[in-house]
Amino acid sequence: MDNLPYVISHFRGSQRVFLVIVGIIPLLLLTVAALPSVLILPFWGTRGLQRAEVLIQKLTAWLRVLLRDSRHAQH
Repeated sequence: MDNLPYVISHFRGSQRVFLVIVGIIPLLLLTVAALPSVLILPFWGTRGLQRAEVLIQKLTAWLRVLLRDSRHAQH
């Protein structure tokens, strides 16, 4: 029973790592799928450039949320 706090804290750390891995796989797939758009849209005028910027901003925001929420339970 003396090792129980260590086991619980170790499990929480492993759980966070697992959740980040599970969450990052769809994000990577989405990033790979969006890559052609990000490379081509800027050449379609200002509207295409704006769409590419929005796409990059959304991908960045999703990554920030994923990483921030993985650290949230550390307080």
